Amino acid sequence: MLLPARVRLRTSPLALLLVLAAAGGGSGCGGGGADPAPAPPPPPPFAVTSADPDAQALGVDPSDLTVRLTLSAAADPATLAPASFEATVDGVTAPVVLAPETTPTEVVLWIGGALPPSAEVVVRAAGVRRASDAVALEASDLLPLRFRLAAGEATLPPVVNDLGRYRPGAAVGRLGALRPRHHPVAHR
Repeated sequence: MLLPARVRLRTSPLALLLVLAAAGGGSGCGGGGADPAPAPPPPPPFAVTSADPDAQALGVDPSDLTVRLTLSAAADPATLAPASFEATVDGVTAPVVLAPETTPTEVVLWIGGALPPSAEVVVRAAGVRRASDAVALEASDLLPLRFRLAAGEATLPPVVNDLGRYRPGAAVGRLGALRPRHHPVAHR
């Protein structure tokens, strides 16, 4: 704001600066006038909102191991690849396949390989990014996902002292010793 040269000011220079600052003018030293627009809020975190099986689940059926991860926002489809996910079974890497029903907001993984009974399974994601702003998927309570497989039938304890029908032949003697004495053929 410029004043005409003919106007004579009878105020102090400090008062003039205060008037100019209030009017939106100024000397360019920070008296910018109107307040700047507030910064937009940061975007919500990009994370897993639900998982199936649940985190820390026990007794998960290993016969058809499918893991479902629901994301808080759509993922970039280019980052949804089997290489973006890692599964370990008792510390050993297991093969991971993205199921055909995978969408940008729900990831469906099939975990293969030999799955021993009572093994701990850990699923991790690396490189998955949000479609809108390329923010990486954050670690949370659900990622890495940890759960334990069910115990198999092979781990049942044996019944003590019961040989049952699988008793070895040497334990009962010769075949003739199996006939009762009162049998008509045995008395001939």
